[in-house]
Amino acid sequence: MKDWNASDADVMVKKPGLLGRIALTPAKTVTRKALKDVGATRITGADEPRLENIVTGLAERLGLGPVDLYLIDVRGANALAGRTERPVVAVSRSLLDSYARTELEAVAAHCLVRHREAGKKGVIVGYSDDVRAVALTRYPPALAHAIEKAEPYQGRFGPLYLVATGPHHRPVADRIKALHDL
Repeated sequence: MKDWNASDADVMVKKPGLLGRIALTPAKTVTRKALKDVGATRITGADEPRLENIVTGLAERLGLGPVDLYLIDVRGANALAGRTERPVVAVSRSLLDSYARTELEAVAAHCLVRHREAGKKGVIVGYSDDVRAVALTRYPPALAHAIEKAEPYQGRFGPLYLVATGPHHRPVADRIKALHDL
């Protein structure tokens, strides 16, 4: 199996179609459209204190500052990482209700490390995002379980999701295997 690298990301971004358009569209616009597409609602720490506590702590460790939290209206567990004026972490109700704290922390870490890498070439969700997330949480099994339990997003904003179908994501089985090998 071939490792994923920056040249792969360059090829994907240069391909015509939505992935290329997403790469060239300002992140704020893409995130707003994605949130609207799934009927996301903004939430506060008072609404979901566990999520807010986890995200705030991780964001501070990464030096990101405040993060906007959203609840997304999609079937199944999944999460979205984006950016408007500030970083955005959006999670589905299913994920929020069914994931253990360590799994929720792993998902939040994955979303937040993607913000730290914003501006670098490529929008591919792959091993490097997963490795950076578990470097932050120091518990690879939690992210492996979170990815395994997620329902892949199928739609035009797939590059923003934790797990999605399409060329912008590594296969779930490959990601899980790599996490178990850490």
